[in-house]
Amino acid sequence: GGSLVIGSDATENVTVSGAVASYAAYSDAWTSTIINASKNIDLDSVSGDYNSSTQIGNTDTENVNLYGTLWMWGGAEATILGKNISFEDDTSILFSGPVAQVGSSISIGSDETETVNIADRAEADDYSDITILGNDITIDSVITQKQGQIVVGDASTDSATIEEEIYAQGSDGADRDSSISITADEITAKNLIVASGPNSSITLDGENISLTDTDLSDYYASVDTYAAYGGDITLGSSRTDTLYVAGGAAAVHYTHDLMQGLNEEYQAGSTLTLDATSITVGNSGVTAYGENTNAIIGSAGITETLNSNLTASEMGVVEATVSRAYTGNASATIVEWDESEEPIGGTLTLTAGSATGN
Repeated sequence: GGSLVIGSDATENVTVSGAVASYAAYSDAWTSTIINASKNIDLDSVSGDYNSSTQIGNTDTENVNLYGTLWMWGGAEATILGKNISFEDDTSILFSGPVAQVGSSISIGSDETETVNIADRAEADDYSDITILGNDITIDSVITQKQGQIVVGDASTDSATIEEEIYAQGSDGADRDSSISITADEITAKNLIVASGPNSSITLDGENISLTDTDLSDYYASVDTYAAYGGDITLGSSRTDTLYVAGGAAAVHYTHDLMQGLNEEYQAGSTLTLDATSITVGNSGVTAYGENTNAIIGSAGITETLNSNLTASEMGVVEATVSRAYTGNASATIVEWDESEEPIGGTLTLTAGSATGN
C-alpha cells in the first residue's frame, strides 16, 4: 500500500537514471508511483506488477521521454500524459516500448497530446489493453496476442503511421478478440498487416488509408494484407475517401506457406472488408481463398471506383459493389490438387456501373 512521488506541477524537470518499479507483492492494497514535471521527464525502464498504478506526467507536461520498456503485468495500470511523448529505441535491451501483460492496462496520451513516437513495438497480451492517443502518432509495430487489445488514435487524431507490422494473434474458444483498432484522418502502414487465428481482428478507419509496402518476403507469398485462420481485417469505412493497398489483400482459410502443423480447430474462415470512395489494390489484388473466407468490397455503399484484380478460389467468396467504374481482372477459379480430388471453385459477384479488363 505504499506510494512513491517524484516531482510536482511546480517541478520543471525530472530525470531518473535507472529503473522505476511498483509492486504490490500479491497484496490487496495498491501501490502507486507518480512522476510529475512541467517541462521534461526523462526515464529509463518503468514497470508495474499486480495491484500497482503508475502515472507519468500530466496534460501540461511539455515532453515525456522513455529510454526503455514500459512494462505492466498482473493487473497493473499505467498512464502517461504530456504534449509530446516519446519512447526511444534502446538497442541494448530486447525492445523498447509499452508492453501490457496478464490483465494489465496502459494509457498513453490524450486528445491534448501533440505527438506520440514509439520507436519500437507496442504489445498487449493476455487480456491486457493499451490505448494510444495524440494528434500525430508514429509507432514501429503494433502486436496483440492471447486476447490483448490495442487502440491507436480516435476521431481527433490527424495522422497515424505504423512503420513495421500490425499483427493480431487470436485463439480458439476465446471470449474476446485479440484486436487492433487504428483511427486517424491519415493512416499509413508500411509493412504487413496480419490477423491470424480465430478471434483476431484489425480495423483501420480513416479518411485516407495507404498501405505502402511492395517489397515482401516469399514467406508471405507476395500478399501484403492477410485475414487468415479465422482473423478479420477491416480497411476503411463510410468516411474513407481513398484506400490504397500496394501489395495485395487476401482472406485465407489456410496455407502451408504461412504456418505448418496447424490444428484443424484453428482452420476457421476469415473476412476481409474494404470500403472507400476510391479503392486501389496492387500486386495480386484482392483474393478469397478457402472455405468460409470472404472478401467484401463496397458494402458501405460509397465505393465509386475500384482498381484491383479479384480472385475467388477454393470455396472463397468475393463480393464487390462499385457505383461507377471497375478496372482489373476478375475471376472465380477452380483448384484441382491431384487427379484423385474433386476440383473446388470459388464464387465471385461483381456489380459495377462499368467494367474494364478480363
